[in-house]
Amino acid sequence: MAQQKKIIRVCFALLLFIAYVYAKTIVVNVGGPAGVLKFDPQNVTNAVQGDVIQWKFLGGQHSVVQSDGLTSCEQSQNTNFFQSVTNPPSGIFEITINDTQNTLYYFCSFASHCANGMWGVIYVGGTAPASLTATATATSTSTSSASAVPSQKKSSAVKFGCDLKLVTSVTFIVLTLIKFLF
Repeated sequence: MAQQKKIIRVCFALLLFIAYVYAKTIVVNVGGPAGVLKFDPQNVTNAVQGDVIQWKFLGGQHSVVQSDGLTSCEQSQNTNFFQSVTNPPSGIFEITINDTQNTLYYFCSFASHCANGMWGVIYVGGTAPASLTATATATSTSTSSASAVPSQKKSSAVKFGCDLKLVTSVTFIVLTLIKFLF
């Protein structure tokens, strides 16, 4: 019985490790020198459940507040909306994506920044319109900006085309091992 519990714990830890390895941190730069009023990138098109969106404050007076629509400059009516303080002391504000599919809108609530175009969108789980996905892919391959390309929390020697296939395969292997051990 004790050996069974140990094996189940190891299997569970393995599954958690796999989920951690494949989650990514997507960096969105906020503002910048000389009063820049923008989020860069403005459209995040490749977010999936488990990813972390990290807003990095580069300069100026700015905030990040969830809204309910594209270019909306009003706080979301959702009771679980996200909101940073203006210029967080750490210089970073982040959220973890909990949905499998969704579109999250946000803006800068400081002064008239939103009205001057300081807003952004996060498309989760393939919700981005095809035109934005194609534009984001072309931009990320033609620019040297690190903010347009998500950084991995952990690197992996093997790249898999579909994380779901990986998790399914590992789950199958773990369940097969448990079956043969007991």
